[in-house]
Amino acid sequence: MEKSISLSFRHRVVIEENLTDQENYIELPEEDASPMTFFQMFFSKDIVRDIVEQTNFYSVRETGKSIKLTENEFNDFLAIHIIMGIVEMPSYLDYWSQKFRYDNVAEIMPLKRYQPIRRYLHFIDNNHDNGDRYYKIRPILEKVRQNCLKLQRRENKFSIDEMMIAYKGGKYGKRKKYIKDKPNKWGFKNYVRAGVSDTIYDFVMYGGEDTFRHHSFTEEESTLGFGAQVVLALCQSIHRKPATVYCDNFSSSLEIFYILRENYGVFALGTIRNNSLRGAEKLFPEKRK
Repeated sequence: MEKSISLSFRHRVVIEENLTDQENYIELPEEDASPMTFFQMFFSKDIVRDIVEQTNFYSVRETGKSIKLTENEFNDFLAIHIIMGIVEMPSYLDYWSQKFRYDNVAEIMPLKRYQPIRRYLHFIDNNHDNGDRYYKIRPILEKVRQNCLKLQRRENKFSIDEMMIAYKGGKYGKRKKYIKDKPNKWGFKNYVRAGVSDTIYDFVMYGGEDTFRHHSFTEEESTLGFGAQVVLALCQSIHRKPATVYCDNFSSSLEIFYILRENYGVFALGTIRNNSLRGAEKLFPEKRK
């Protein structure tokens, strides 16, 4: 007969809900809403307005005159690129060529108009380089992130994991990563916090040692590994507590679970590596089913 053991677990959580920004929350549309409605919840009109402004500004800076891009034209340009991602051709010129002409693209916008938009497309003034690896797209990333945060009012159970933003181009150096087990193996690594509804509520783009440029940690939290800091960064924006997060062994440790429970009011559940148990396995019987 195996010897029984008694284990105790002390529960103490900080239960609070940040209600200061309630007016900024938005509700998800009905399931039968149009794809455009869902798309604009994340890629909102203010993002389009900023891109148009920065693109026109950059064209003036480069040529001395504006290409006079409008918001409607940019929406057409964006639609073209979405279609190009589905119907692929060797060169973007092929969509307008006599031999391979694809009307679903060619009839949206003439090639002579498409090319200058493609040439001068910009998201930020280049003079604002602050060392951020993603500074050229940071304003857009942050606005998309804020739109994600506005949707998180009702859920309090989340999964934290990495996902790939697919990209096979030859530029962007070390920012492009390869993960063999992902559906999209090449691309930009992005850590996300998603709810049971499959909605992404927050994300952190991987940037090496610069990943947490826009996050702050306590002295104790700063001693934890990279995976644990990913979880902390994504839990800092959870407003409805107590909450529960689920993560894999890349992020799991006894220390991070303790800090989440004690300081964040967040419970955590995840797989854990043997070398992260800190001797806790000795509390259990040697023979385990």
